[in-house]
Amino acid sequence: MIKRPPSYSFHFKTRKRKISTCSAAAYLDIPPPTATLPNGHKTLCFSLAENLFRRGRLASAQEIIQRIVTDSSTVPDAISTVDFAASRGINLSVGIYAAFVRKLVDLGEPNFAYTVYCESINRSIQPNASITNSMIICFVKLGKLEEARLLFDKLIGNGCVPCNAACNVILRELCGQEMFLEAFDCFVRIRDAKMQLGMWFYNVLIDGLCSKGCVGDAMEVFNLMPKRTSFLPTLHNYKSLFYGLCKRGWVVEAESICGKMEARGFFVDKVMYTTLMNVYIKDKKMKMGVRIFLRMLKMGCYPDTVTYTALIQGIAKMGYFEKAWILYNQMNESRMLPDAVTYHVMISSYCNVGKVDCARMLLNNMAHCNLVPSVHTYTALIAALYRSNEVAEIDELYKRNF
Repeated sequence: MIKRPPSYSFHFKTRKRKISTCSAAAYLDIPPPTATLPNGHKTLCFSLAENLFRRGRLASAQEIIQRIVTDSSTVPDAISTVDFAASRGINLSVGIYAAFVRKLVDLGEPNFAYTVYCESINRSIQPNASITNSMIICFVKLGKLEEARLLFDKLIGNGCVPCNAACNVILRELCGQEMFLEAFDCFVRIRDAKMQLGMWFYNVLIDGLCSKGCVGDAMEVFNLMPKRTSFLPTLHNYKSLFYGLCKRGWVVEAESICGKMEARGFFVDKVMYTTLMNVYIKDKKMKMGVRIFLRMLKMGCYPDTVTYTALIQGIAKMGYFEKAWILYNQMNESRMLPDAVTYHVMISSYCNVGKVDCARMLLNNMAHCNLVPSVHTYTALIAALYRSNEVAEIDELYKRNF
């Protein structure tokens, strides 16, 4: 006998042994089913099942019980059906257990479903794919993700594909816990099964993989999405992948994403152009960086201070100080005033090559623009003055600004 709280009547009278394989949480206060059989169609089905059993047609009787459990609208209805079968000596088949466990999970009773699952294992019932799918969902609802993953792996290992509901619930939980690599592994194993995964999954997984630096995996998900579903990548998907690629330095692939965006009718914005240009410059591909800058202007996307600063920094590092100065003047002429970062980039660049006079002139310009130099700016200038043996200038700079 399975001991249940008083609100339930759930007896397996073919076995007298108590179940102690799991603990049950508090259950809802649902009125117990009456001792008499319900009227109407359910009564007729019960009678039919009993008659079939008496005539030796056990399998047919079990099918009737399974259908009644499947069609039950409440937990007490399902329990009363199982109790009826047990009281009449009708052994509970794997199909009945599968229907019962699924019904309990669907009706919000995962603890009770786990109890029934444990009972089926104790009765040497070999769980079928239906029971395993239901228990994947059940374990996730109970917060037992590892147990759910074990059953998921077991299904895959047996050559079965988990049902759509089981796949969605375990993938959602993995993504919710930021286990994106594990979610990607599950996705790869079911990718050919034509699962109906929601757009939310692709959004979250692409974002998560990019944040973890797994842009290769993110690109695989991105490319598979339109092939396996009716979904087309959104602007958000393109941007997530673009910034993930730029973060890893995969600049060619990132620029390819820009081309795909424009082919879909999306516009590459100023931040994306600046990021792409900056990655080229950091990779010492100055010509490619300038090409992106010119393309940006051609597309009518006007650069801002951040864009100019990135370009000036790259040009100055390459030793083209005259061109850097031209860009600096262009900024002033276009009323796009350089900020403290722009000045720091130029001052540091001049100091590195010993052009201290130019650096001091830029420092004075900062004061006229009411910009406060950072500690790093002063450090670069003081180090340059020290190398040129201008100790007096260091003292004067210190007295004037500190």
